Amino acid sequence: MKKIFLALSFSLFFAGISFAQDFGTDKALHLSGSKSLGLSIVSFNGLAEPDLPAVNFRFWFDDNVAVEAVFGGAGGDNRDIVYVEGKLLAIIKNYNSLNFYASAFGGFGISNYARAESASLLNIGAGIGAEWFVINNLSISYEINLLYSEKGGGDSQIGISADVLPKAGIRIYF
Repeated sequence: MKKIFLALSFSLFFAGISFAQDFGTDKALHLSGSKSLGLSIVSFNGLAEPDLPAVNFRFWFDDNVAVEAVFGGAGGDNRDIVYVEGKLLAIIKNYNSLNFYASAFGGFGISNYARAESASLLNIGAGIGAEWFVINNLSISYEINLLYSEKGGGDSQIGISADVLPKAGIRIYF
Protein backbone atom coordinates (compact mmCIF):
# COMPACT_ATOMS: atom_id res chain seq x y z
CA MET A 1 0.00 0.00 0.00
CA LYS A 2 2.86 2.32 0.86
CA LYS A 3 4.51 1.75 -2.55
CA ILE A 4 1.25 2.45 -4.38
CA PHE A 5 0.77 5.67 -2.40
CA LEU A 6 4.34 6.79 -3.12
CA ALA A 7 4.06 5.92 -6.80
CA LEU A 8 0.82 7.85 -7.08
CA SER A 9 2.28 10.80 -5.17
CA PHE A 10 5.32 11.09 -7.39
CA SER A 11 3.25 10.58 -10.53
CA LEU A 12 1.08 13.50 -9.49
CA PHE A 13 4.22 15.49 -8.64
CA PHE A 14 5.61 14.99 -12.15
CA ALA A 15 2.23 15.74 -13.68
CA GLY A 16 2.28 19.03 -11.74
CA ILE A 17 5.75 19.79 -13.08
CA SER A 18 4.49 19.20 -16.61
CA PHE A 19 1.72 21.77 -16.14
CA ALA A 20 4.28 24.28 -14.84
CA GLN A 21 6.24 24.09 -18.10
CA ASP A 22 6.00 26.57 -20.96
CA PHE A 23 4.71 24.26 -23.70
CA GLY A 24 5.94 26.29 -26.67
CA THR A 25 6.64 23.95 -29.58
CA ASP A 26 9.69 25.92 -30.72
CA LYS A 27 11.65 25.07 -27.56
CA ALA A 28 11.40 21.24 -27.56
CA LEU A 29 14.55 19.40 -26.55
CA HIS A 30 16.84 18.17 -29.31
CA LEU A 31 18.54 14.99 -28.10
CA SER A 32 19.73 13.51 -31.39
CA GLY A 33 23.28 12.19 -30.98
CA SER A 34 23.36 12.95 -27.24
CA LYS A 35 25.08 10.60 -24.81
CA SER A 36 24.57 10.43 -21.08
CA LEU A 37 25.99 8.74 -18.02
CA GLY A 38 23.69 8.13 -15.07
CA LEU A 39 23.05 6.43 -11.76
CA SER A 40 19.93 4.51 -10.80
CA ILE A 41 18.63 1.54 -8.83
CA VAL A 42 17.69 -1.85 -10.33
CA SER A 43 14.70 -3.51 -8.65
CA PHE A 44 14.03 -7.27 -8.50
CA ASN A 45 10.37 -6.86 -7.64
CA GLY A 46 10.56 -8.05 -4.05
CA LEU A 47 12.42 -11.30 -4.65
CA ALA A 48 15.23 -12.22 -2.25
CA GLU A 49 17.73 -9.95 -3.98
CA PRO A 50 18.27 -6.42 -2.72
CA ASP A 51 17.84 -3.48 -5.06
CA LEU A 52 21.14 -2.79 -6.82
CA PRO A 53 22.93 0.47 -7.54
CA ALA A 54 23.57 0.75 -11.28
CA VAL A 55 25.48 2.85 -13.79
CA ASN A 56 23.66 3.67 -17.05
CA PHE A 57 24.88 4.76 -20.46
CA ARG A 58 22.26 6.21 -22.84
CA PHE A 59 22.60 7.13 -26.51
CA TRP A 60 19.91 8.99 -28.49
CA PHE A 61 19.75 7.93 -32.18
CA ASP A 62 17.43 10.83 -32.94
CA ASP A 63 15.12 13.11 -30.96
CA ASN A 64 12.68 10.24 -30.30
CA VAL A 65 14.59 6.92 -29.89
CA ALA A 66 17.37 5.92 -27.51
CA VAL A 67 19.11 2.79 -26.24
CA GLU A 68 20.47 2.37 -22.75
CA ALA A 69 22.92 -0.08 -21.19
CA VAL A 70 22.66 -0.66 -17.43
CA PHE A 71 25.42 -2.24 -15.34
CA GLY A 72 24.76 -3.00 -11.68
CA GLY A 73 26.32 -4.96 -8.88
CA ALA A 74 26.78 -5.38 -5.17
CA GLY A 75 29.04 -7.34 -2.87
CA GLY A 76 29.53 -8.08 0.79
CA ASP A 77 27.80 -10.14 3.48
CA ASN A 78 28.89 -13.34 1.66
CA ARG A 79 26.87 -12.27 -1.38
CA ASP A 80 27.98 -11.03 -4.80
CA ILE A 81 25.58 -9.88 -7.52
CA VAL A 82 26.35 -8.74 -11.08
CA TYR A 83 23.63 -7.47 -13.43
CA VAL A 84 23.45 -6.24 -17.07
CA GLU A 85 20.38 -4.75 -18.76
CA GLY A 86 19.47 -3.33 -22.15
CA LYS A 87 16.68 -0.81 -22.63
CA LEU A 88 14.95 0.79 -25.63
CA LEU A 89 13.26 4.17 -25.07
CA ALA A 90 10.82 6.09 -27.27
CA ILE A 91 9.65 9.64 -26.57
CA ILE A 92 5.88 9.98 -26.17
CA LYS A 93 5.89 13.75 -25.68
CA ASN A 94 8.76 16.25 -25.61
CA TYR A 95 8.37 19.63 -23.88
CA ASN A 96 10.84 22.41 -23.06
CA SER A 97 12.72 20.58 -20.34
CA LEU A 98 10.52 17.54 -19.80
CA ASN A 99 10.28 14.26 -21.73
CA PHE A 100 7.65 11.59 -21.31
CA TYR A 101 8.80 8.24 -22.69
CA ALA A 102 7.91 4.56 -23.01
CA SER A 103 10.52 1.86 -22.51
CA ALA A 104 11.04 -1.86 -22.95
CA PHE A 105 13.92 -3.69 -21.29
CA GLY A 106 15.47 -7.01 -20.44
CA GLY A 107 18.26 -7.87 -18.06
CA PHE A 108 20.24 -10.80 -16.72
CA GLY A 109 22.31 -11.23 -13.60
CA ILE A 110 24.16 -13.75 -11.48
CA SER A 111 23.94 -13.93 -7.72
CA ASN A 112 26.44 -15.89 -5.65
CA TYR A 113 25.70 -16.57 -1.97
CA ALA A 114 28.53 -17.62 0.35
CA ARG A 115 30.53 -18.70 -2.71
CA ALA A 116 28.54 -21.95 -2.77
CA GLU A 117 25.01 -21.32 -3.98
CA SER A 118 24.55 -19.27 -7.15
CA ALA A 119 21.38 -18.26 -8.94
CA SER A 120 20.51 -16.50 -12.16
CA LEU A 121 18.36 -13.37 -12.16
CA LEU A 122 16.09 -12.23 -14.97
CA ASN A 123 14.13 -8.98 -15.43
CA ILE A 124 11.85 -8.31 -18.40
CA GLY A 125 9.53 -5.35 -18.53
CA ALA A 126 8.00 -2.29 -20.08
CA GLY A 127 7.10 1.04 -18.62
CA ILE A 128 6.60 4.75 -18.85
CA GLY A 129 8.76 7.48 -17.44
CA ALA A 130 9.51 11.16 -17.23
CA GLU A 131 12.89 12.86 -17.55
CA TRP A 132 13.17 16.43 -16.34
CA PHE A 133 16.17 18.49 -17.39
CA VAL A 134 17.17 20.56 -14.37
CA ILE A 135 19.72 22.30 -16.59
CA ASN A 136 20.68 21.53 -20.20
CA ASN A 137 23.05 18.68 -19.30
CA LEU A 138 21.60 17.37 -16.00
CA SER A 139 18.37 15.42 -15.73
CA ILE A 140 16.35 13.52 -13.15
CA SER A 141 14.20 10.60 -14.28
CA TYR A 142 11.36 8.61 -12.78
CA GLU A 143 9.83 5.40 -14.13
CA ILE A 144 6.89 3.13 -13.43
CA ASN A 145 7.43 -0.35 -14.87
CA LEU A 146 5.45 -3.52 -15.27
CA LEU A 147 8.11 -6.04 -14.40
CA TYR A 148 8.54 -9.80 -14.58
CA SER A 149 11.36 -10.93 -12.29
CA GLU A 150 12.71 -14.45 -11.97
CA LYS A 151 15.35 -15.92 -9.70
CA GLY A 152 16.92 -19.26 -10.57
CA GLY A 153 15.35 -22.09 -8.64
CA GLY A 154 11.79 -21.34 -9.63
CA ASP A 155 11.03 -18.07 -7.82
CA SER A 156 9.26 -15.59 -10.08
CA GLN A 157 7.03 -12.58 -9.64
CA ILE A 158 5.10 -10.14 -11.82
CA GLY A 159 4.41 -6.70 -10.43
CA ILE A 160 4.68 -2.97 -10.75
CA SER A 161 7.99 -1.35 -9.93
CA ALA A 162 7.55 2.32 -9.06
CA ASP A 163 10.72 3.95 -7.86
CA VAL A 164 10.56 6.73 -5.31
CA LEU A 165 12.72 9.83 -5.79
CA PRO A 166 15.83 8.65 -3.92
CA LYS A 167 15.73 5.54 -6.16
CA ALA A 168 15.03 7.47 -9.35
CA GLY A 169 17.79 8.10 -11.88
CA ILE A 170 20.07 11.08 -12.25
CA ARG A 171 21.86 11.60 -15.54
CA ILE A 172 24.61 13.85 -16.97
CA TYR A 173 24.56 14.56 -20.71
CA PHE A 174 27.71 15.23 -22.71
